Amino acid sequence: MTRTSTTRNSDLLAGFACLLSPKDREALNDALTHAEDVIVFGSRAAEVNSKASDVDILCVGESVRRYKSDQLDLVARTPNEIAGAKWLGSELANHVLAYGIVARGASQWRDDIRLAEAAIIHKESRLLALADGLWTYWDRLHPEIRKQYLTTIRRELQRLQLLGDNIAVPPTPLLDRSWEKKIGAGPAEVWLTGIGRIRTGSMATRERLLRTADLILRNRRNTSPIASLDVSFSSATGPITSDSFGIFGGVGN
Repeated sequence: MTRTSTTRNSDLLAGFACLLSPKDREALNDALTHAEDVIVFGSRAAEVNSKASDVDILCVGESVRRYKSDQLDLVARTPNEIAGAKWLGSELANHVLAYGIVARGASQWRDDIRLAEAAIIHKESRLLALADGLWTYWDRLHPEIRKQYLTTIRRELQRLQLLGDNIAVPPTPLLDRSWEKKIGAGPAEVWLTGIGRIRTGSMATRERLLRTADLILRNRRNTSPIASLDVSFSSATGPITSDSFGIFGGVGN
């Protein structure tokens, strides 16, 4: 992959800093003081951001600290971490390689980035946990939260499919655009092929995920309003009904 010139992008950080609050600018300036490599990634790097999008920046240095707000997501890694197999094989590292813009440093470690099987297994585990949570707490969720939950699962299914094909995961707006263009008629099993690759979790949990995918497709076609759905899925322990639902504790993103 051809890297974008560091010199050409030397003014990137100054431009993004203008979008931040004074507190966020202070955190960014502190990180830049200690950072050897600085890479902007995410929707703003790919120029698919909205006005509300945050600024995603990877800073590599010994004393750089993690920082996150509504406007700034500053990912911190030490030189040892960035050269390690865990980082080099991660979903984020592969995204940074494909979509990141180098604002400072040589970032030679990017030559060693290769997607690892562990990244795919991690995504599988997250998806299965999300599906379990959705059907455990379904009747306790406000319809809008159900939609948000389903959107999170849909995006994660898209990411799993891409990772399984050894393709870097794009920024979320590009995932959403792909979804709008790609979905048509057909069962969930055909489009969401990533589910068939999942090897972790119980059969009951994988079935929940598959039926979640079907629900996502039905909602996309506006044939089954989320608020009116009567959920009753079979599992290894019997039907999953509203009587067995608990208290909703939060939505992952």
